[in-house]
Amino acid sequence: ICGLVDEYCLRDWGLNETAAPLQERKDQVMAALHRGELLVQFSQEDQRAHLINVSELPQVSDVEYE
Repeated sequence: ICGLVDEYCLRDWGLNETAAPLQERKDQVMAALHRGELLVQFSQEDQRAHLINVSELPQVSDVEYE
């Protein structure tokens, strides 16, 4: 999880605007994970995991089923 949190912080925010940006952002991301605002998404195709904001998830009506 720590690696996913680091990647999310660097991917979505970069390092700017605060004296200790990475640690503060890690704390914010971990809190969002605990609140259920972020989820771990795994891609079987790529065999990779990443964090995703729940607002980015497709709505059930948007998903096509085979």
